Amino acid sequence: MVDGVSLLGVSIHGRPPIGSVYLPLRTGVSVLYGLNGAGKSAILDSLYSAFTGLAPHEGRIELHVRVPELANIEWPATSLIRALFDACASTLSARWLDKFRESVPFDVSYRSNFQRVVDSMPTVYSFKNELEEVGKECSRQGLFTLEPSGIDEPAWNVNVSGQLGEGTPALLRGLEEVVAYDARRRLTNLLYLDSGSVSQEEWKELRQLLGLEDLPETPPTSASEIQGVLRRELEQEPYPVFYGTSVGRSDAQLALSRPEVPVPIFPCGSVERPEAIPRLLYESQLDVDQATLDWLRFDDEGRDRRIVVAIERSDVRLTERLRERIPAIVEEASRLAETLLMDSPEARLVMDHPDTWLHHPPLRWVALDAPSGRWVSLSSLSEAQARWVTLAASLALVGEGKHQRVAIVLIDEPEAALHARAERYMVRGLKHIAETLEATVIVATHSAQLLNDPDLHLTHVFRDSTGRTTVQVMDTPLRRELGAEPLGLSPADLLQLYRVFLLVEGSHDEAVLDVLVGDLLEQARTLVLPIRGARNLGSAIESQLLFDFTDATVVIALDGIEARRVLPIWEQSLELHTRGRIEEAIAVLRRIRRPRTQEAELLYAFCRRALETGKSNRIRIFGFEEPDIIHYLPVQSFVPSASSWRDLVEQWDRKRPFKAWLRESMRADVSVAAMRRAAETMDEVPPQFIELAALGEQASRTARGLDR
Repeated sequence: MVDGVSLLGVSIHGRPPIGSVYLPLRTGVSVLYGLNGAGKSAILDSLYSAFTGLAPHEGRIELHVRVPELANIEWPATSLIRALFDACASTLSARWLDKFRESVPFDVSYRSNFQRVVDSMPTVYSFKNELEEVGKECSRQGLFTLEPSGIDEPAWNVNVSGQLGEGTPALLRGLEEVVAYDARRRLTNLLYLDSGSVSQEEWKELRQLLGLEDLPETPPTSASEIQGVLRRELEQEPYPVFYGTSVGRSDAQLALSRPEVPVPIFPCGSVERPEAIPRLLYESQLDVDQATLDWLRFDDEGRDRRIVVAIERSDVRLTERLRERIPAIVEEASRLAETLLMDSPEARLVMDHPDTWLHHPPLRWVALDAPSGRWVSLSSLSEAQARWVTLAASLALVGEGKHQRVAIVLIDEPEAALHARAERYMVRGLKHIAETLEATVIVATHSAQLLNDPDLHLTHVFRDSTGRTTVQVMDTPLRRELGAEPLGLSPADLLQLYRVFLLVEGSHDEAVLDVLVGDLLEQARTLVLPIRGARNLGSAIESQLLFDFTDATVVIALDGIEARRVLPIWEQSLELHTRGRIEEAIAVLRRIRRPRTQEAELLYAFCRRALETGKSNRIRIFGFEEPDIIHYLPVQSFVPSASSWRDLVEQWDRKRPFKAWLRESMRADVSVAAMRRAAETMDEVPPQFIELAALGEQASRTARGLDR
C-alpha cells in the first residue's frame, strides 16, 4: 500500500520466453522457483520495467493498482475518454471528475493529456450501449493499469481497468467477444488467405474458441476445404464491443482464465512519475554511487540542494542539514547490512577532497576490510559482502527521504556465495526487511532455505507444453500443507530435488524396485511413492502439490490386470482431448474410478487434472505384464514346494487378494522384508524393470528440458 493506493499485481504479455502471466504483489517475501531456463529472471526484468517506467524491448507489461477513493464514481453519459476530454476542455464542474482530479495519483491535467487518445478514437468507439454498461461496471471498482512506455525517461500509459465478478456481465461478454473476434481474424489469416498451414495445436484452439464442432478435427490444408464455415464466420459482427479500446486478446484470455486479474480497457492519458508508483530496488541493477550522488544533489521535493558551505584548504564544510543526516544514513545502512549478512563489514560514507569530485561523487561508500584493517571501496569486498552492503546502503538512501519508501525489492539468486548457515541468516534478514519496510521482496532462487521457510509465498515458474513461461501461485492452505512435510519430504526436496515421481501400489513394490533398479532410479532423480503403505499418497492436496508445483513427470506403474483395464481408457481420453472434446474426455476418464479403490481415485485425480490443465505430457502410465510384482521374484522364496507362479495362480481361490491367499493358505511370508530378501537373491533384473527405469530416465531428461 502506497499513500492509499493498493498494488495488486503485474501482468506480462509476450516477452520471450513468457506467454501471458500474472504475478500478484503481496507484502512479505515471495519466492520464484523453477528449473534453469524456466523464465524466473525474465519475470524479474519485467517487474523492473513495470516500476521504472521503461518500456520493454518486446511484449507488454502492466502494473495494476486500486485507488479506493475512485471507486463508486457515477459513470458519465458518454464513454470515459469522451467525458474526460469534454470536461477538461470546459469547466471541470462534474462531480465525479472533480473527485477524480482531487484523488487520482496520476497527472490528470488538461486537454493535452487526452488529445492523443481522442484523435485516434474510432467512431465505432463512442456511444455503444454495451460499452456504456462496461464503463458503469468498471467505474465502481477504482482499478487502473499503468503500462511502462518510457524510452530514456520513466513514463507510463494509464488505463481505467475492470475486474470480472458477479456484477460485471457486460465486461464478461465483451472479453469473450474479443477472444472470438481474434480467433475469427486468425482463422481468416491462416486459411481464407491461404497464408500457410495450421498446426494441430493451433487448429484445436481455434475450434474451441469459436465452438466450431462442424469443422474437421484435423487441420485443413487450404480454405477451399471449409469455405462454407469460413463464409459464415466472416459474416459475424466485424468488430467486438471493445474494438478501439485497450483490450487485447492476451488481456482478455488472461482475465477469463484468472478472474482476479484486472484488464485495462479505457486509456486516460500518460504520466511520468506518479506518486502511486513506489520505489523499486533491483539488486543486480544497483549503482550505489549514483544513488548517493542523487541523494546529495536533490532535496525531498526533487530540487537541487545546497551541499557545501565553504571549502578551506582540504577542509570541506557541509551544510548543517547534511552533517546531521549522513550519520543517520550510515547507521541505518550498517544496521540493514548486519540484518542481511552474517559478519557484515562496517560501512561508512566518506567525503573526498574537492580535487577528486570530477572523477567520482563527493561522498562515497567504503567498508572495513577486517584482515587488513583498511577501509576499501565496496568493489574490493568479497562477492557476498559487496552485494549485501550495496543493497543495505541503497535501502538506507531511499528510505531516508521524507516522501520516499521502498516497496519492491528484487533479488536474483540471493543464496549466491553464501554457505548454508549464512543462507539461513539471510532468509531471516529478508523477512525482517519486508516486515519493517512493509515491502514486497521478490527473489528468484534454488535455495532450500528459502523454499523450506513456511512464512514465504511460493510461486512455481515453469514452461508449458508450448515452451512458454507460466506461473502457478501457491495459495495459503496449500502452503500450510507443504510446511507439514507431506510424504516425509522437506518442501525444498519435494519441489526441486526430484525429476520423476514414480507411483506404485504399495510398500512391497517400493522395496522390490529399490533392490532391482534403485541405483538407476536414483540417477534419474526418481522418487518412488507407494499409494498405500508407509508414505501414504492418498491426499488430494498432496497430489496437487506433486502435479502443480513441481516440474517432475508423474509415472504411474500398474500391475498387469489394472494396466489392461486403465490404459485403453486413458488413451481414449487423450484422443478426445486432442480433438478438443474436453467434456467427453473427462466423461470417459470417469470409468477409471470403477471400482472405487484408493488407487483408482488417485489415478483418476491425476489424469483429470492433466487433461484440465493441458499437462497430459506430465503423466506416463506403465503397465507390468504380470498380475502382481511378486510374480517377478523366485517362487521358491515364498512357497518352497511350488514349481511356478502359474501353478499357484491356478490354485488361487480368487476370494481374497493373491498375496493374502498366499499368506493364509500357503503359510507364505509375503512381508516387505521377505520380498526384499527374495529380490536380493536374483541374478538378473527382469527386462520390464529395466524398461521402467529407462522410462524414468527419459522422463527426467524431459523435465530438465533436454528432450524438447
